Amino acid sequence: MEPGLCPEKVSAFTKRLQAEPRYLLAQNVSTCIDPLEACLHRQTVQDTVHIFQHSVPTEGKPVTNQKNSGRCWIFSCLNVMRLPFIKKFNIEEFEFSQSYLFFWDKVERCYYYLHACVESAQRKEPVDGRLMQFLLSNPTNDGGQWDMLVNLIEKYGVVPKKCFPESHSSEASRRMNDILNHKLREYCLRLRNMVASDSTKAELSDAVDTMIEEVGGKPVQGRTRQAYPVLQTLFNHELVFGVSVKNLSKAERLIYGDSLMTHAMILTAVTDKDDKEDLYEKWRVENSWGDDRGNKGYLIMTDDWFSEYVYEVVVDKKYLAPEVLEVMQQEPVILPAWDPMGALA
Repeated sequence: MEPGLCPEKVSAFTKRLQAEPRYLLAQNVSTCIDPLEACLHRQTVQDTVHIFQHSVPTEGKPVTNQKNSGRCWIFSCLNVMRLPFIKKFNIEEFEFSQSYLFFWDKVERCYYYLHACVESAQRKEPVDGRLMQFLLSNPTNDGGQWDMLVNLIEKYGVVPKKCFPESHSSEASRRMNDILNHKLREYCLRLRNMVASDSTKAELSDAVDTMIEEVGGKPVQGRTRQAYPVLQTLFNHELVFGVSVKNLSKAERLIYGDSLMTHAMILTAVTDKDDKEDLYEKWRVENSWGDDRGNKGYLIMTDDWFSEYVYEVVVDKKYLAPEVLEVMQQEPVILPAWDPMGALA
C-alpha cells in the first residue's frame, strides 16, 4: 500500500464531492449546526411520544440526578428500592443515599485492587503486560454492575439521603478519582517491590491495611484547576488528606499509567532564575481554551512543573546545541503501539 494520500487522489476525491449536490448540502448543513442534529429523522421524533399503554402504578419522586459522576448503577437500583418504601410509609418524595453506597464502593474497590496487585506480582505478571496495564488504567472508576451493588447493600445496608447527603466529590467525582488513582498506582508499585523483596504475608497484609486507612476518608470537597497556574507546589494534598500524591518519579508515573501526554500548548515567555544562564523560574504558556481561562487565555508554568510533567517539545534545530543534535544520528527505538509516549494530545 502507498504510505500516504497522493495529490492526484486528493484531487479526485474533491472533484467527486463537488459534483454531487447532496454532499454539498450536507457540507453546508454540517458546518452550521451539530452534525448529529442534522441527521435527526424528524418523522421518527414525531411518531415517538411519551404515551404508553402500561406503566407501574407509581413512579418515584423526585427525579434523581447523578450529575458529573458514573453512578447510574447505584441510582437505578435505589430508585427501584424506594418504591415499596414510599408506598408502605405513604411518603410523597424519598431518596436513599446514593453517596453512602458510593463511598463504601470506593473503599471496597481500593481494597480489592490492592490485593489484585499483590496477587499479580506473586504470579510475576510484568508491569507492562496486558493484565497490569488494564489494572493500572483506571483503578477507581465510578461504574459498576448489579452483583457489586448486591454485595454492597448486603454488607453495609442503605440509609436515607438526609443521613448521608451529597458532597462535591460525589456529584463531580473526577478530582477525587484522580487522587485515588494516583495513590493506588503508587501503592501498587510499593506492593510489587515488597513482593519482589520476599516480604511475608503478614507484612503485605499490614501494608494493605495502612494504605486502605490512608484513602478511606469520606468524600471531600474539590476545586477545579482549569484557571490556576501550573505550579507543582500549588496544591497541598498533605495538608488536606494527610498523604502525598508526589511520591512517584517521572518514569514511574509513565510506567504505572499515572501520567502521559494529554495537551499541547505554546511557550511565549520565560523568566530566568536568580539571573543565572540556563536556569529558569517560570514560563508563560499560551493555551487554546479561550480567553476566559487563566490570565486572558495564558497560564504560568513553573520550571519545576515543566521538568516533571512536560514530555515533548518542538524546537527549531537552529536553537539546539551540537550535542543535542547528535541524538538525531542514533538508531531510533521503535516503541510498541501501547507505549505512553505514543499518547495523543
